[in-house]
Amino acid sequence: MNEFYEFESWDKLDEIRLILNRLNVRYVVHRHDDEEFSYLNDNEICVKIPNPYTDDTNRTVFIDLQDEISLFFGAEWHAHYYLTEEDYREFCETLSGFMKNELCSAAVFIGEDLHWGGSMLADRKSVSEKSAEEIFAGNTPSDANDFKQSWEEKGAEVRFRFWNPKDDKMVVFERKR
Repeated sequence: MNEFYEFESWDKLDEIRLILNRLNVRYVVHRHDDEEFSYLNDNEICVKIPNPYTDDTNRTVFIDLQDEISLFFGAEWHAHYYLTEEDYREFCETLSGFMKNELCSAAVFIGEDLHWGGSMLADRKSVSEKSAEEIFAGNTPSDANDFKQSWEEKGAEVRFRFWNPKDDKMVVFERKR
């Protein structure tokens, strides 16, 4: 194994199940022989976590155990974790944070057609105490000024989506004329 692979992802399935069980979260384990998950190879696994608060499929969490661990929250946010103990700890903290409604996805949609402009994680405290600009500061593409300028020139929506939608927040930036 190299520096990015200290274990095989599927070796962590029992630990992930234990975390989800402790959080009282329902989930389904899928393998490559499930039609919807045919993209998986023989040893690879996908854990699907339907959202108990809504039927909105964009609020389903998926955990792919492949040559890395990938965590998806709907179509707006995802992260990839190397198969190292450090990244695995970060994955577990993020997963628990989502399930406890302490973390959310923060996604920017730009222009009249609201095309996806980027996303990141945000914590509950930041969402309640900071502006969208403050939350995204330092977490935008390399030229942050261009990114913010596009919000102002084209208009934008910033969507903070929690596991439980009752805590969602949306900030609209009107196009400056």
